[in-house]
Amino acid sequence: MSNRNGNIDLVKCLASLLVMACHLNIFGITIESNHFSSAWIYVELYLIITGYYTAKHYDKQKNDHKLKDSISYTIEKFLPIVPYIFIVTILQYTTNGIINIVNNGVSLRDVLYSSLENFTFDMLLVSETYTTPLVGSLWYLSAMFIIFPLFSYFMQFKNRYWIFYISYLYPIFYYGITNATGIRDFPHDFLRIIAGLCLGAFVYEFLYIFNDYINKVNRLFLTIVEVCLFAFNLLLTYKNIDMRKLAILFFVVFMAIVASQRSFTSNIIKGKFIGYLGRLSMPIYVFHWYIGSLLPLFGFSNSTKLLLFYALTILISVITMYLIENSKCYQRALSKPIKLR
Repeated sequence: MSNRNGNIDLVKCLASLLVMACHLNIFGITIESNHFSSAWIYVELYLIITGYYTAKHYDKQKNDHKLKDSISYTIEKFLPIVPYIFIVTILQYTTNGIINIVNNGVSLRDVLYSSLENFTFDMLLVSETYTTPLVGSLWYLSAMFIIFPLFSYFMQFKNRYWIFYISYLYPIFYYGITNATGIRDFPHDFLRIIAGLCLGAFVYEFLYIFNDYINKVNRLFLTIVEVCLFAFNLLLTYKNIDMRKLAILFFVVFMAIVASQRSFTSNIIKGKFIGYLGRLSMPIYVFHWYIGSLLPLFGFSNSTKLLLFYALTILISVITMYLIENSKCYQRALSKPIKLR
């Protein structure tokens, strides 16, 4: 029997589709004039989910070498998505190189020289330290890869009340100071990643500490609040209403209800297909930027580009995930534990 939370799987897939909507400017649609142009806020929901499960992973664990375990856990978490990152990065650099050679008359040698350094660091997921990856959406994974060992180390503090309080304190200061505007200037990508992860850890510790009280709350009431909060955040992003801090607060409460599995939706939203959608969310997030970058090459109308943007992204994500998940060699490598000396 699967231990996956169907609500979270479904929300992850919806979040990846919503994040796509705020990147329509890649192929010439002015996002300020469209609904869901503020849907980048759903990256925070991704971070909250990741922070929650990281806190859950380390709860009650006792490691003699905490940083060592943090590094191995980071490698373990990122290995399943490495093929997607490699494929999309190679495709993006190759496509851009061909365009420069054909349309701009740049020589192959110049293309290789100009791309080699950034390509190498994009593949290593460290380019976020000095620039944005060529596949723009990979900023999230690059910043996460760099920060995640530090966050995992923090999750191994012996006193859970320190984790609870710091995970509350840092986000309210960060989002308060930045007004939750999603600042992309260095070093805010890293600071934002930490804030979102801390919110997830806060949710986990809150549910643990106040478990006796949460179990007494009426299930129907929790279900109504859960549905209303997610619907309200959808409305905020659909209308591009400037209530970002409130949206993040609603994500935190929503995640607490979903993770507690006390609402009625936890008994309804489940099954293999829902789990499949949850796994598909990452390929969608990784590939959509590249698909969008191809669309300006064709003289389609904006409505056709929009349709192709979603259809091709989902199709390529489905095919790629099928090939990777059915690669016996790679899956065998993933099944082996990470052992560091």
